[in-house]
Amino acid sequence: RRSHFIRVGQRLRIPQRGYTVSPPPAVKQEQIPASGTHVVHKGDSLWIIAKRYGTTVQQIRDLNGLSSNYLSIGQGLKIPGFKTEPLPETSALSTYLVKSGDSPFTIAQKHNMPLERLLLINKLHPRSKIFPGQQLYIE
Repeated sequence: RRSHFIRVGQRLRIPQRGYTVSPPPAVKQEQIPASGTHVVHKGDSLWIIAKRYGTTVQQIRDLNGLSSNYLSIGQGLKIPGFKTEPLPETSALSTYLVKSGDSPFTIAQKHNMPLERLLLINKLHPRSKIFPGQQLYIE
């Protein structure tokens, strides 16, 4: 039937699963973290982050050594134009290389430290994902 054909200029309604992301409003200078890092959250993309901080996708990729635009939730990104010196309290901490099967909870347990402290010193949140090969600070 002709009613089943799509015509040029015809508007279509397309059902979507999940959610849609619209770019966030520009962030005022005082809202930008002083540390010069951004922790990737659900819905973030390099384009959205670049617009938020008034920079470009390529500058963020170059500064962070990214070979693609793929981001992971919980990943920390350095933002161009900010000093990214290590925090003073992290200089006295050890590092731990994440292995397959690790979680923030199990790492905290192995090193006899509270989960909240592990998350805080690594700038993670409770729903952050960690990946094998990632380095975390431990006490």
